[in-house]
Amino acid sequence: MLKNYLKIAFRNLNRSKGFTAINVWGLAIGLACCLLIFVYIQNELSYDRFHKNADHLYRVTFSTNEEGTPTNANGSFAVGPALKKDFPEVREFSRLRKTGTQSLVRYNQKSFYEERFFFADSTVFDLFTFPFLRGDTGTALSRPNTVVITEQTAQKYFPNEDPMGKTLSVDAFGEGKVMEFEITGVMRNLPQNSHIQFDFLASLYSTDDNLDQFAGFQQVYTYILIQENAFTEILKSGLLDFIHRNWTADPWYTIGLQPMTDIHLHSRLRSEIQPNGNIRYVQIFSVIAILVLVIACINFMNLMTARSIKRAKEVGVRKAAGAQRRQLIYQFLTESIVLSFISGILCVVMVDLFTPIFNNITGKEINALSFFEPVSLSILIGLIIAVGLLAGSYPAFILSGFKPSTTLKGKLVENGSGSFFRKGLVVFQFAISMALIAATGIVYNQLNYIQTKDLGYAEDQIMILSLNNDLRSQYSAFRNELIQHSSVINTTTSSLVPTMGTSHNGYTVEGLDQTFNFSTYFIDEHFADAYGLKLLSGENARRDVLGDEGGDFLFSEEAVKELGWDNLEEILGRSVSYQNDATGRVTGVVNDIHTYSLRDNIYASAYFVTPIQYHKYLSVRLNPNNISAGIQHIETVWNEVLPGYPFDYFFLDDSFEQMHRSDTRLAETISWFALLAIFVACLGLFGLSAYAAEQRIKEIGIRKVLGATVGSIITLFSKDFIKLIILGAIIAIPAAWYFTNNWLTGFAYRIEIEATPFVLAAIVLLIIALATISYNSIRAAVRNPVESLRNE
Repeated sequence: MLKNYLKIAFRNLNRSKGFTAINVWGLAIGLACCLLIFVYIQNELSYDRFHKNADHLYRVTFSTNEEGTPTNANGSFAVGPALKKDFPEVREFSRLRKTGTQSLVRYNQKSFYEERFFFADSTVFDLFTFPFLRGDTGTALSRPNTVVITEQTAQKYFPNEDPMGKTLSVDAFGEGKVMEFEITGVMRNLPQNSHIQFDFLASLYSTDDNLDQFAGFQQVYTYILIQENAFTEILKSGLLDFIHRNWTADPWYTIGLQPMTDIHLHSRLRSEIQPNGNIRYVQIFSVIAILVLVIACINFMNLMTARSIKRAKEVGVRKAAGAQRRQLIYQFLTESIVLSFISGILCVVMVDLFTPIFNNITGKEINALSFFEPVSLSILIGLIIAVGLLAGSYPAFILSGFKPSTTLKGKLVENGSGSFFRKGLVVFQFAISMALIAATGIVYNQLNYIQTKDLGYAEDQIMILSLNNDLRSQYSAFRNELIQHSSVINTTTSSLVPTMGTSHNGYTVEGLDQTFNFSTYFIDEHFADAYGLKLLSGENARRDVLGDEGGDFLFSEEAVKELGWDNLEEILGRSVSYQNDATGRVTGVVNDIHTYSLRDNIYASAYFVTPIQYHKYLSVRLNPNNISAGIQHIETVWNEVLPGYPFDYFFLDDSFEQMHRSDTRLAETISWFALLAIFVACLGLFGLSAYAAEQRIKEIGIRKVLGATVGSIITLFSKDFIKLIILGAIIAIPAAWYFTNNWLTGFAYRIEIEATPFVLAAIVLLIIALATISYNSIRAAVRNPVESLRNE
């Protein structure tokens, strides 16, 4: 019997090739979109779960605000050992020390600047599951001046050698202090779904850091492993007393615990190891996957139910010949499931072809083989069967119940509820399409705002290079050589540059009792000019803070406001103390700058002049009309003065753009899926308009005989569909506004949602829909009425 059902099913599908193609392609696209996004979401949710102890790992967070809510991922060195000592619930700890700059690594004639050079306790491999290819995890970092490298790094430095036991020369902090590290282990490359990413991991005891220091914020990240049966709430409840015992000098300092598996999607703290994901984007992609699949399923159901009306006489003949209702139900469901399975096969082919494009858009490294894992295949097969059963339910249970006498006389008319249901599905389908188009427009408007926003400095003209000791000692001559060229406007050195981290420190100001926490920049006297900072009050800083008479400080406008003054002149001339180490007077107030992305509020900042040995970065401001010549000139001078150092640089605007890469990917993803949603919706609209034209062919013939023009018939034919599309657009507006406004709340600086994206989306949708309908409406309107009425 099943063989007979399948034979009839394939025969019917072959008879209606156009209907079959529209249904198969539409559903295949919907399934492919859903499967791609499912694997993306699965990857995002899998971050840091590959560690054996993942459920018992926590990161210690740090805070500087009065509420005690976490503000920083980094903190102090001593907290890890103290937590293990004071709390039996803490089984082990490990610290990861970030260098905060590019590290210069040399081996023989090879030298590279490396951004992912970290230091760690020897216990790091007790907490984290990072498999070794060579070496022993228990002893690899047990001695100072030892380092473990990844497989990729080993290939980079030792393509034809065994790296074990070899020595690397490293200027880790860009201060000119070269350390020798013995390679004691080679690890597998770190999984992409790890929030910890490094190429080198050296012993923490190789540094000069005061590892017993509680105060301040250092570039160190503390992780703890708790006992399997420990209650984290008991541990958290004891943290307040722990803080009071150890941070007597900083009463505002608080700590907390963050589950490691929550970091990638739920943490947006200062000084994260690397940019994290966003749970909101996972939710948005989930909604998009569901919506595109719903559009495809609506097409499938609409076309199945529309086509089933044409088969009413077939049902009557088969019933008259003795077929039972149960058999007819099985037949219709078989046809629907067969169609659905064909779509599923095509979906797998499409996913395999488009995975590289999807990876490029999302920045992932998803392997096409992951789609054939049991979970992915189970979901795909489940969707195929569910869609097939749902779409086939109308013809199966409704048509199979019609009386043969009614269907054979040709008196079957689709009831109002069936027509209303189908129209409702069309409205819902185009509401989704309209919402996706409008959301795409709003997201791109925000990205355009980000790209054109004044960041407070000349980010598009500034090249950044890492300082080294040889350059520090020859900087004056090097600078003079650079600025002689017309392409170089200015140069400056500093401890930090925007987008590359912050250092928050305590300041006391004359006349105020409170200590204030500001972002700190050690600079030279050319910094304000080179970065194009606007002097809002006073004059530029010139004097070194380490001089006998104290130095000059520049405060940002936001810093003056945090001090409680609206008048910028109030701060001028007041004495300032930086962590009780450096003193001077405020000589000027400059404009605020955006240190990180526009998701973050502007930081109150302080700038003061220090000797170049305290600086890590060289910033070169180039003439925007001659950037390529400027780069070439700088490289020539660099190779002449510093032949042993690689010429490695980046531009601030590229670094700033990287901070919004996830937002750009969101816009690109929504755009692609909006296009696919419209395409699938139009496939369905094309099929429905063809069905409507066929149903009304005799009516159109009579109208033409009575004198109707082609234009009037096209209008008559199109207006019903246009009404449905307009209704869908109206429904989509509040939904699109709600979701995009919710997304925009994640930005400290954002656009206001205007009507333009919604109006443009509605116009685009109407034009596309009219173009889709026009083929069938024109074809019906120009048809000879004799052909449609010859049998009447």
